[in-house]
Amino acid sequence: MKIFTPILALIFVVGLANAAFADDLVTEMPDCPKFDFDMYSGYLDVNANKSLHYVLVESLGDPANDPILMWFNGGPGCSSMLGFMQENGPCIIDDGENFVKENPFPWNEKANVLYLEAPAGVGYSFARNKEDMESNDLQSSHENLQALKQFYKKFPEYQENDLFISGESYAGIYVPNLAYRIHQHNTMSKINKRTPINLKGILVGNGATKWEYDTTPSYLEMAYNHQLMDTELHNTFVENGCEWYFRDVLPRKANEACEKAKKTFDENTKRINWYDIYRKVYDDGGINKERVGKTIIDGEERYYPRGYKMTDYTPWLEDIYGESAPILGDYVSDYLNRPDVRDAFHIKKEIHTYKACAGGDLTYHLQKEGSHWIYHILKSNGIRILKFSGDTDGAVPTYGSQLWIRDLGWDVVKDWHAWLVDDQVAGYQKEYDGLTFATVHGVGHMAPQWKRKEVTQLINDFIHGE
Repeated sequence: MKIFTPILALIFVVGLANAAFADDLVTEMPDCPKFDFDMYSGYLDVNANKSLHYVLVESLGDPANDPILMWFNGGPGCSSMLGFMQENGPCIIDDGENFVKENPFPWNEKANVLYLEAPAGVGYSFARNKEDMESNDLQSSHENLQALKQFYKKFPEYQENDLFISGESYAGIYVPNLAYRIHQHNTMSKINKRTPINLKGILVGNGATKWEYDTTPSYLEMAYNHQLMDTELHNTFVENGCEWYFRDVLPRKANEACEKAKKTFDENTKRINWYDIYRKVYDDGGINKERVGKTIIDGEERYYPRGYKMTDYTPWLEDIYGESAPILGDYVSDYLNRPDVRDAFHIKKEIHTYKACAGGDLTYHLQKEGSHWIYHILKSNGIRILKFSGDTDGAVPTYGSQLWIRDLGWDVVKDWHAWLVDDQVAGYQKEYDGLTFATVHGVGHMAPQWKRKEVTQLINDFIHGE
């Protein structure tokens, strides 16, 4: 009997694991072609009051051995289902379209992609008490680590797979902070003999990192270099030492000349898509300012905001755009509020409606430290780093990313050079001792959506070391 006891115990544990995620299996995704891989959707409890929604899309290649690639959208307060539905998931909805179609370049080509909606109150994730709808950079990183631990409990077969953490925009804060939490966890694992997390690298696209440079400070320089202002206006900003920061996370100095110049600039650029200065502005021309959708949930009529204005995703733009703010993701919200879609993704009744961005439902406190300080720690622990940047983004411009990377003081291993897709320049790369920086040519903030083939190749090459 003693000989068979470990085997019986193993069977019992495997049985529990299978039971843990069997109810999360997505058997079909409405309006999406039948897929040749397994997909799961459910909840990961981070504490007694908060549950974060996840989607796992298993690899089309070798799911047993391919890496886990974790994805976060930004905000703070915007849903990672935006990435799933518009950027890198198996089926997608493009800007201005009202139908679902197959993604020819999904990120699960060679990876098991794990989407996590964080913090609680974002998308399908929820907190059971209103007072728990509050977070900051450190708290969210702690809860994201707890969610990852719960994921491995549900899917223990992935515990040994390489882990890469990715995201865009404000995920430039989320991703390194979670990596730092994992570093702390792994350090303690050596002491308490617990299983370490097999983190191998991070990937951040157009990610906020250092507030001295990111968002408005770099946008003004980027706008000048793309002829969105003349030399006289630019000189006014420079000569007066004008400063603006993301939601005033840092103290700033301004004067009357600065404010007047900024007002002029904002007026001249209010019909420019800040996420991609050459891209169409999607709005409704004021026809339906309410932009409210209606659905039936648990037998009751429920209303929700359709899509998200840039002022939801980047609230500091409200003074720039006013009611003409570009609106993206309309049909994404419609789709994710459909009862059949909610059923397919096993969405809990606590979620009345899906919102692309949490808005007033979540109070998020920014922290001035950003994430720049974490990069030295990651490098010293052998964590590989890819920073990619769509080069026509005004929200987190390439110019600012180059400035904070310069501040790291790392040696250049390979200087600025083109990288190609289909014999065309897809962007440029610069390799440092500890980090690869890559631009994505001719595209803005949502590079994984607007240059799918190029970015998917970039991601695959990085995580597989090709």
